[in-house]
Amino acid sequence: MRQPGDKVGHYIIRALLGRGGMGEVYEAEDVRLGRRVALKLIPSDADGDASERMMREARAAAGFEHRNVVLVLDVGIVEEGDGKGETYLAMELVRGRTLRALIRDASVPIGKKLRWLVDVARALSAGHSLGLVHRDIKPDNLMVRDDGVIKVLDFGIAKKSRTVDPSAPTQASPDMNTLTKAGSIVGTPRYASPEQLRGEPLDGRADQYAWGATAYELLSGRPPFEADDPVALLSRVLSSEAPKLEMLVADLPAEVAQAITKSLSKRADERFATLDDAADVLEPFADAAFASFDKASGKSPAVSIPPSEKRERKSERAPASVVVRAAKTSFRVFFWVAAALGTVIILALVFGALTGKLRFTPPSPGSGAPSAAAATKVSSGSGLRCTDATVTGEGASKELARMLGVGACARLAVTTGRCWGHEQAREQGVDLDTSPRLDVKVSLGPSTRVTLRLGDLEASGESASPVDAVETAVKALAPKVGSPPTSPEMQAEWGASSPEGARRIERVWRGLLVGDLKNPEADARELTKTDGDSPWSHAILAIVALRGSKTSLDALAEAEKHLDKLGGARKEGLGALVRLLSKPNPDEAMRGLRKAYDDAPDDADIAGLYAALAVNLVPTEEGFAVVDRLAQRFPTRAILALENAVTAAPRKDLDRDQRYLARLVDIVPDAACYDIVIDHRLSKGDLAGARELLATCKQYFGSASEDHGLMLKEARIDLLAGEPALAHELAAKRLGDPRPAVRAQAAQYVIGSLLLEGRVAEAEETVLAELKRDRDAESLLLALQHGQVLLRLHRRLGTKPPDDVVSWLADATPKATFLPERGRLSLLVEVALARPNDTKAADEVLAAVEKLNDPSGSLEALPLVRARRGDKAAVELYRSSARASDMAHLIVAVETALALEAQKAGAEEIVTALAPLRSPETVTSLALDRIAGDVITARVYDAAKKPAEAAEARARVEKTLTHADRGLEELLTKIR
Repeated sequence: MRQPGDKVGHYIIRALLGRGGMGEVYEAEDVRLGRRVALKLIPSDADGDASERMMREARAAAGFEHRNVVLVLDVGIVEEGDGKGETYLAMELVRGRTLRALIRDASVPIGKKLRWLVDVARALSAGHSLGLVHRDIKPDNLMVRDDGVIKVLDFGIAKKSRTVDPSAPTQASPDMNTLTKAGSIVGTPRYASPEQLRGEPLDGRADQYAWGATAYELLSGRPPFEADDPVALLSRVLSSEAPKLEMLVADLPAEVAQAITKSLSKRADERFATLDDAADVLEPFADAAFASFDKASGKSPAVSIPPSEKRERKSERAPASVVVRAAKTSFRVFFWVAAALGTVIILALVFGALTGKLRFTPPSPGSGAPSAAAATKVSSGSGLRCTDATVTGEGASKELARMLGVGACARLAVTTGRCWGHEQAREQGVDLDTSPRLDVKVSLGPSTRVTLRLGDLEASGESASPVDAVETAVKALAPKVGSPPTSPEMQAEWGASSPEGARRIERVWRGLLVGDLKNPEADARELTKTDGDSPWSHAILAIVALRGSKTSLDALAEAEKHLDKLGGARKEGLGALVRLLSKPNPDEAMRGLRKAYDDAPDDADIAGLYAALAVNLVPTEEGFAVVDRLAQRFPTRAILALENAVTAAPRKDLDRDQRYLARLVDIVPDAACYDIVIDHRLSKGDLAGARELLATCKQYFGSASEDHGLMLKEARIDLLAGEPALAHELAAKRLGDPRPAVRAQAAQYVIGSLLLEGRVAEAEETVLAELKRDRDAESLLLALQHGQVLLRLHRRLGTKPPDDVVSWLADATPKATFLPERGRLSLLVEVALARPNDTKAADEVLAAVEKLNDPSGSLEALPLVRARRGDKAAVELYRSSARASDMAHLIVAVETALALEAQKAGAEEIVTALAPLRSPETVTSLALDRIAGDVITARVYDAAKKPAEAAEARARVEKTLTHADRGLEELLTKIR
């Protein structure tokens, strides 16, 4: 901190004015000109780009002069002394008070406040006409000078647009305190526009929204949106409507209220074209006297109405016992939505049989009723305290003790309808000092024996599989422990016609969330028979049934019919999910979920739904923030939301993923055996670590390993290790599995193994066989996926795909109403590429893609853009695709590289475009792209005189060619 008298360049410090996020601001004297200035200083060791930002501030604002904008006078870097390297910015010194200090000043008439608002609007509009967007308008950045003139401070966050059109977008600043970082909300989004919170490109209408929020608070004494935490506040800004301003401010002219409401529109195109237009509406009322101003009392209408009190969390809506008891709904949404939201080339399903998670077998109806003996041993409302098991026998380890101990406790909690927690997962409502502790003893051997003890209650189970032994013991202990009584509130939450029905639905739902039901579809079908008047029963069946199948679509229709059995937030939240699954509209779904969460932020079901979908449907910061909040408050309900935070993010971040996975394993230790944990190691190239972890998982599941998909996990590791023959042997054994998800994933690994061996003809035969089987079984989603794989395969080979498959895809795709527009267009792009002579249809597809205005969808159409408009257009599309997902970049990597080559791009840019092909996702149906990428990489590095890099890529190609059939050899010849 500088002291009075310190010298900075040709300025002498006189006093500290304040500190901000970028540095300190001082009153200083310019010794050359003899004037006082406001001097902002950023230390040389500050945030890496802070100095660059300050220079940008000065360049953006130096040429902008307006009566109501603080002038930028000078910028530079300290060349000597203790502050060497500091960046300084000299600005006009304004003496006065911020608008924040005047919001509740009873002496300020409304007419004066409207004058300030008009002047600020005019100043901002003038900046917009020069291509400048402020980005951080709020009461703190508006200064009222002692003479009453208002000044806009800190145009420093402004960034010059590429044009002077006030609607021309500029990229959002990642430094803004109203934006978010992965996993947390920074500051408050109170004044940020919805598009700013979503990380979208900004224009002057974002400032208009912030101006409207400031105007609302200045006139009413309260902001338009309030909440207890930043996540709930963000939700309200994005989806809720502010209370009507005219109801808060007596005698406020209707035109003024309407203008401010218009500026707060959620959609930018529904606001004023410019802020000058808004100022024109307010101008007649600026400086006017209002009859309602009470000179005697000195109170203006704006301050005569007290700020609204923070809403209480309505206990009658969600009693603490219900909140604790309710299971959150953050099931693995990504796996059944991913295909619908993006390309359907990567198989993505909800079946938990492949995840290796906890399994849950609900007891028979009525077995949850508490026994007389149990009532004295376990409080009806208590949770369970989980600890590590005591494990003896060969293979005992700390990891196994954690998995078996917490795993048994979680299963018992789910079965009996209780919450649970432990030292690493302190669930709200579980007092670890007073809750009963489940003690678990495990004796490993050819037959594993598990003994569970809860107070004086005890039960045992024995099996060749440790997991099965745990389940047997849980089934024996659960009836002795019993379930808490079902309250009327809980019955209403589940839309059940009886307390027993509510408990049945809760058990299956929790079983789905916490782990795998042994037969999910059978359990869900049983619910529709016993509790068919609840929408939850049908929604669960729709989730576990094959996506897009008749069973799933019929169940969605039934769930929609029964939604009225629910009320308030639950009806809104489940309704949003049902509509998303039947006829997807992501924007509509998120509006419904935000509203539901806004109404009931402490209902773990609603929070879970919001968390699980937000990380997929919107820019991920919003989703990460609500996942973090859920994991903190209801950790055991956040298991699958945490999974989604890893799998659903459009752009992969291995460090962020590691943090979420560590939290996941803290909560439920056998998450170490989830696909995503093993895949994370594979993404880091840690094949040895993945195999070691797989060995632990095999020991944990024992003879049940194959039921938990461990064979297919091993096949995946073999593919990445360059052992396709071993992978083929393992995966082929599962092609006859009766479970569609298992069979489909096995087929993907078989196809990948054949392609990586160069056996292209056999791979094509497998795809055709799976396509026919899925069409016959009316598994439309799987059939569409296999059809897309087949078309891509032929396109990569340069051969013509079967006409009947192309015709079927062209006919079936529009009927896949369970896919949103982007999913259907992804398929139609492949159909158009397979019909090169139908230029009209191809151009119609491209027009539809452009109308969709989705960055990932646009990039996925790059092969068609290249075919219709040439390499230059394809390269321009690629270079403007920074916001597209990793998956979109992956599936167009080869076409992108070829277009860049044709446009004489540099070697590093081409290799960067091909980098996604080294990810684990390319070892299945994208294996040909992986091989083609190596061919291009070798050629590019040869041209760039980098022989070592070229040789490494060529070695991978030669290994594949060892067993290649003629089709692959022709492909490689063409690429060369």
